[in-house]
Amino acid sequence: MAVAQLYYYVAPRSEIQIVAKSLLRLLRHHREIQTIILKSIVSIADKHKQIFEPYLKSFYVHSNDSGLVKRYKLEILTTLANASNISTILREFQTYVLSSDKDFAAHTIHAIGRCASTISEVTEACLNGLVALMSKKDETIVAESVVVIKKLLQINPSEYNEIIKHIVRMVDKVTVPIARASILWLIGEYSDRISKLAPDVLRKMAKSFADEETIVKHQILNLAAKLYVVNAKQTHLLVQYVFNLAKYDTNYDTRDKARLLRALLIQTDKCPTLSKHAKKILLAPKPAPILESIIRDHDRYTLGTLSFVIGQKAVGYNDLPDFPLEPPDPSVRNVEIVIPVPSQHVSSKRSSTTTGATFGEKKKSVNNDKFYSDEEEEETSTEGPDTDNEEDDDDDEAEEEEEEEQNEEDEKEKQTIIQHENHTNEYEQLDAQSTNNIEEEDKDESGDSSEEEEDDEESESEESTDDEKVKYLFYIGRSKKILDLYRRTE
Repeated sequence: MAVAQLYYYVAPRSEIQIVAKSLLRLLRHHREIQTIILKSIVSIADKHKQIFEPYLKSFYVHSNDSGLVKRYKLEILTTLANASNISTILREFQTYVLSSDKDFAAHTIHAIGRCASTISEVTEACLNGLVALMSKKDETIVAESVVVIKKLLQINPSEYNEIIKHIVRMVDKVTVPIARASILWLIGEYSDRISKLAPDVLRKMAKSFADEETIVKHQILNLAAKLYVVNAKQTHLLVQYVFNLAKYDTNYDTRDKARLLRALLIQTDKCPTLSKHAKKILLAPKPAPILESIIRDHDRYTLGTLSFVIGQKAVGYNDLPDFPLEPPDPSVRNVEIVIPVPSQHVSSKRSSTTTGATFGEKKKSVNNDKFYSDEEEEETSTEGPDTDNEEDDDDDEAEEEEEEEQNEEDEKEKQTIIQHENHTNEYEQLDAQSTNNIEEEDKDESGDSSEEEEDDEESESEESTDDEKVKYLFYIGRSKKILDLYRRTE
């Protein structure tokens, strides 16, 4: 993902197609990873869709996909649609519309409307397919179809008069509030094309006005006002009746809207010119709506960041800066090499290796601290401030005494070493004697019982000598270590 991000922002356009294969490989991982990768593909395909067009089948929706993964794949297929592959994509969408997931089916209808609005070659075919969906029993699919048809008809209404008439006849069958409101808006907006059907629709809506939802009531008031502007003589009483119903409605917005339209349509002495421009206000040409993606703000943050994943600005987020117009100073690329400082435990290890060498020195320092006797300490503590010459003499005497004490300790250590060497020579002789005794025992195996008893006593003595030998060998080893320490101190 990091490599894809680097290529997307830094690599030249000729090499950006490498991003597609790397991201498609990541789609084989877990659902959580799929969601992030698909969201990244949505953002990239919005600007470089040609790199994903050869891999169209990789974005087909599967039954085991999660709801969010389905929406992202649907968005990618809609983005990649063009005149060459629209027939394949629409056949795939026809299967998605029949899905048991009603929300996904509604999103698919919205995607069909987007394809119809961007590719003029399939607009009529898409409209016919959406009109056929209006006969379904599922209210969610019917409502979404009506909303999408309403937006598509605004693009070029003059070519689809028959579709408008077909939608008007289905107003009684549609029960979803948003769909009924969309049909009423179409009737009011294109009332001049269906002048015979529009008043009859208003009559039916007036009967059920009190039972309708707020959004439907608002569109009934808009229809009444537009019909009054177009044909006031035929609809005057019906419009007056609808306004009176809205005047006593429980909803504040409905009452306010009825009061506004009444003041706009009915001419009074206070505002005689306002009613003259009512037709221009109500029937003004309106721009065709743009069917936008249901996934918004996908390119608001930098690709691969936490803010991009969650869709909100995280703490510490910084936008990726643009390329500078002038090249920066090359010195900014110089990197300082930092030499790592050894840690404390490394230095402690090094200090521990030198403890053997300094052991003798520490021992000497301890002895030097106790070099003076109690009487001398009392004398030094009771002495007052003398001259500089007396202090120098005392220092010289102390140094001489320290040297003498050190020499005495050295002689003692040498004597101990000599003693240990003598012990080793003695026990070597004992070893030789024991080996000779063993040989004699081998020769005299055929002797008497008295000789056997003597042999047993000799074997016991040999075992004791072996134990003593082990002990003295241990002391010899220690003496050698002491000798090594002494040599190091020298």
